[in-house]
Amino acid sequence: MTRNRRYGMKRTFSHILTQSEVERDEIKRAADAAAEVKAKEPLPVKIRGINGDDLAFVYDSWCASYSKSPVVGPVQPDLFKIEQRACVTRLLPKSKQIVLCDPTEPKLIRGWICYTPPPAPGKLPTIHYMLVKPEFQGRGLARTMTDLVRTACALDATSPMFYSHYTGVMRQVERRLNLIYNPYLLQHGAI
Repeated sequence: MTRNRRYGMKRTFSHILTQSEVERDEIKRAADAAAEVKAKEPLPVKIRGINGDDLAFVYDSWCASYSKSPVVGPVQPDLFKIEQRACVTRLLPKSKQIVLCDPTEPKLIRGWICYTPPPAPGKLPTIHYMLVKPEFQGRGLARTMTDLVRTACALDATSPMFYSHYTGVMRQVERRLNLIYNPYLLQHGAI
């Protein structure tokens, strides 16, 4: 291969890289613009309590989502499944749940929250778990659910609340939603 031919290939290859970088930037800008529009659009939801048909979804989504938490990483998978299911089974009857669903089809859940009201006046409520399906994230559903909990507990909009299950998502929203991580609430007898 001659020297000119090699340089020609290099220039062509360089041109392709530049073109693909431009295309990638255009795609990213379009995706960012779509996400911005999506985030601004209010998402209509119907608010309801949990029912028997929802329990399997709540158990499965709670365990599947929480299994990805950095806190769970070192736990053996079989042990996690047994212990987390026992934890959820213990928490559900002692707590309250709110489900956000499609306004026209109540069986289509968009998100849910499990919380315990304050144990006494002057104490804080605890959010045990909050889940928004990935396709509905960034649309204000987490804010809606925490606002509903504050209203149900007769708290003002800026009152802090505990949360008992650490996840990467909760870490991202804890400041914005005024949440405080407290894992000790899950110790036997605490709740």
